[in-house]
Amino acid sequence: MAIGKDTLTDIIKHYDENGATPRLRKKRAQPQPRRFISHEVIHTVVEFIKNYAEVHSIMLPGRHPGHKDWHVKLLPTHVTKASVWRLYVKSAKERGEPAVCKSSFRSLWKQLLPHIRSCRPRTDLCWQCQSNNEQLIRSANVPDERKSEVVQKQVHHLALVQSERTFYNTLIAACRLTTESNVLSFGPSPPASKDIRMHYSSDFAQQIHFPSNPLQPGPMYFLTPRKCGLFGVSCEGMQKQVNFLIDEGMSSSKGSNEVISYMHHFFNNVGVGEKYVDLHCDNCSGQNKNNFMLWCCLACWTQASLHSGHPLPH
Repeated sequence: MAIGKDTLTDIIKHYDENGATPRLRKKRAQPQPRRFISHEVIHTVVEFIKNYAEVHSIMLPGRHPGHKDWHVKLLPTHVTKASVWRLYVKSAKERGEPAVCKSSFRSLWKQLLPHIRSCRPRTDLCWQCQSNNEQLIRSANVPDERKSEVVQKQVHHLALVQSERTFYNTLIAACRLTTESNVLSFGPSPPASKDIRMHYSSDFAQQIHFPSNPLQPGPMYFLTPRKCGLFGVSCEGMQKQVNFLIDEGMSSSKGSNEVISYMHHFFNNVGVGEKYVDLHCDNCSGQNKNNFMLWCCLACWTQASLHSGHPLPH
């Protein structure tokens, strides 16, 4: 049978004690893997990250790329997962509890709390949200009345932003229904005027530098690249966008004069021939929310009223 003496001895002993019955192997307890993390430790890590975010994060009420949920919390730009892990390890040692390694900490954060992330340097945050958050952080040693006032201010602002986003989504849904029910063309020559309503969003993007090479070879390291501005107007109903590429020799600023010029060119040369339009832009007072833009919109409305022969609604 090709068995050794020890195995034969065990078989004889089993036969003498139990008769002709099959031998059952004793099941040994499987050792836990080295990287095994208990449920209690995972719960401790999650609660630590949540508590840290409650104190230092900024609630972002709008949409954030990669997250459809608006409950996104952004940590300051100088805060990294490694720095939070070091604080977690220090806190665990003070309590005498086991701590996970840095890679496990980052994996748990990414898997269980993806809505908490560090703010990128170029993230366009709401100034009101950031101001309210700084007041909340600095209100540790102020009277309770002052704390309550700051909290109510932030809650009111978040409710206002949520209502604005709901109104924005309603306008987009309405113009998409208009697009589905009408045969519309979007191009360099706008068609004849139609009794429809369309929605547009406009904003500046980061300037483009050319020549552009992320590796920065030697000859380009000391070279001052040429700047190219980027201004986009998006047609929400047709999900198409027109981009203006502005060389620095033409214009290098982002003021109200430039915005009016781009929008005027857009409506004169590109569009779907709508008679009514809804515009959305950010709250930048130097570009959009100023007297010059209001005067331009009023002048366009007056010209359209005179051209149609009867007053148009505001």
